[in-house]
Amino acid sequence: MTVRVPMSPPVLEWAVKRTRLPVDELEKKSDFHCLRSWLGGESTPTFRQAQKLAKLAGIPFGYLLLEEPVQRTPHLPDFRTPGSTPLSDYSPALEQTIYACERRLEWYAEDALASGIAGPSFIGRFSTDTSVGKATDWACALLDWVPGKRERSRDRVATLADAIEHTGILVMRSSVVGNNTQNKLDSDEFRGFTLIRHSFGLIFINSADSGVGKLFSLAHEFGHILIGEQGISGGPLNQRAVERWCNQFATALLVSTKDILNRWSETRDLESVCQWSFKTFGVSRDVTVWLLVDNGVLPREAGQRFLQEAPSSPPTAQRNRGGDFTVGLRSRLGGLFLEAVTGALVEGRIDEREASRQLGVKKISAIEALVDQYQGLP
Repeated sequence: MTVRVPMSPPVLEWAVKRTRLPVDELEKKSDFHCLRSWLGGESTPTFRQAQKLAKLAGIPFGYLLLEEPVQRTPHLPDFRTPGSTPLSDYSPALEQTIYACERRLEWYAEDALASGIAGPSFIGRFSTDTSVGKATDWACALLDWVPGKRERSRDRVATLADAIEHTGILVMRSSVVGNNTQNKLDSDEFRGFTLIRHSFGLIFINSADSGVGKLFSLAHEFGHILIGEQGISGGPLNQRAVERWCNQFATALLVSTKDILNRWSETRDLESVCQWSFKTFGVSRDVTVWLLVDNGVLPREAGQRFLQEAPSSPPTAQRNRGGDFTVGLRSRLGGLFLEAVTGALVEGRIDEREASRQLGVKKISAIEALVDQYQGLP
């Protein structure tokens, strides 16, 4: 006997909308040929079809059995658009990523506090009224960071992420939801976000972005940490006070303004300066151009015209490197979090089931490999 799942019309329409696919496109999928019939109340999906719909919509199956849709929008300030009205349209992929990071930060903070470890003291140390130069000088000293330092040029994103984690801030970087390579994040939807809980902080960077975009977003989100403002970040042209300050901070942290101004003075060739700035500091044309504009050496109109006419920095190809699973997991969850979870497991504060939940890893052998890597004796 075929088991069918009746759904209230509001819940069905909500679930279909959450798939972010047009009805015509959904109907082409094998499990959704009767979608219009469901929407019209003429029939109901089978249990298998309802499961597929829940998975595609990024919601627990039980939500389909309710009378009204569940409000799942994360309670997180949204800085992706200018003005004071936050976006209410979160993709299921973004929602799931935020909730997973919130859960992990909550666990990390509670575990640290229970072990007598206080959160970093510098979260919220500054404000948008603080001079960007003052905050940058302080941050460079904290991170032992020198813009363009040669030994850091090979992989600036990983180097900066490690430096931030050494201060006690979690850094997670991924282009997919969890470990599901088929469920990708969209860099057009968001670049990154910052979470703050119980005096602890977490930075998430969307690795689907370009190489220069990831580096700038990481510096930008660290700015959010310093002024104690959690939220979701989008493009670089946002004019809200928090985003403007964090953009200026990121620029100051990543590049030497003095060196770029000297290069401009010597060449007066904007394309040449942008290329040199990319090779030296790993930043985009936009960062270089607006730095010159903000310092009054390049007219705003000329900068805008150059950016409109010049090709944008090409996105970094997302290559499947294969290799050790733990290497990819370290990028997605950060070494600091992996160290905390494996340490708690070894010391008996959590069991293998909780470790599996926090890490998103089901295989016991994979968890044991992580324990060996992060808790093994040298």
